Amino acid sequence: MKGIIFDIDGTLIVDNYKIDGATELIKKIKKSGTPFCFVTNTTETSTKHLYEILREKGFEIDISQIITPIVIAKKILKSKNVKSIQICFSDDLKAEFSEYDFNENPEFVIISDSGSGLTNSQINKIFQYFQNGAELIVLQNTKYYKKEGKLVIDLGFYSAGFEYITGKQIQSCGKPSELLFNFALNQMGLKDSSDVSMVGDDIEFDILGAQKIGFKGYLVKTGKYIQGIETKFSEKPFQIIESVKDLLNLFQ
Repeated sequence: MKGIIFDIDGTLIVDNYKIDGATELIKKIKKSGTPFCFVTNTTETSTKHLYEILREKGFEIDISQIITPIVIAKKILKSKNVKSIQICFSDDLKAEFSEYDFNENPEFVIISDSGSGLTNSQINKIFQYFQNGAELIVLQNTKYYKKEGKLVIDLGFYSAGFEYITGKQIQSCGKPSELLFNFALNQMGLKDSSDVSMVGDDIEFDILGAQKIGFKGYLVKTGKYIQGIETKFSEKPFQIIESVKDLLNLFQ
């Protein structure tokens, strides 16, 4: 295995508890010298805060190994020479975009949330920005995730609604974006996806999204995994495992 990419929420951590064997696995991979990183669609907190959470739980990593949709959003903004933005609605993320001007007539609106969903008032605020000429970007398009033992809707729900009402496709910066996966490869010092693995609990965005560009997908039965969901897709994961603990044997 030339490299390995991990999803975080639902794969290494579920409801703020680390998966059994997760920290031991990271230690073994690190000792083996195999490049690894973390690609997450979590957008309710900053990269720095996410790094602090992982370190607190015993994951021996560097902050540069955490890759979020924010890096892709910044690439898009830079390529378009954007000066003014709004982030709707997560104050924790504003520090990540400190180089931009935040005002009430933004060129771009980055759609996020604080983990509790968007209110009707917030949805209308985004729509008003659009009516005033702003372009919309959604940090990720995930359909649902697991919170306090239950599946709850994610930003993909709102993104689909905005596409319907505006008549425009909204660019997503998160998985399964090819830009995000390729950025992860570059961060690991790899040139292509051959013999690189993606480990996650979302068959559509983590696994099949990665396999489209050549990764080997390991679907874990933790987090948001629903029993038998793999039968609903024509393409299958490279391997289905109970949890990341099952990967320990690969790095003896």
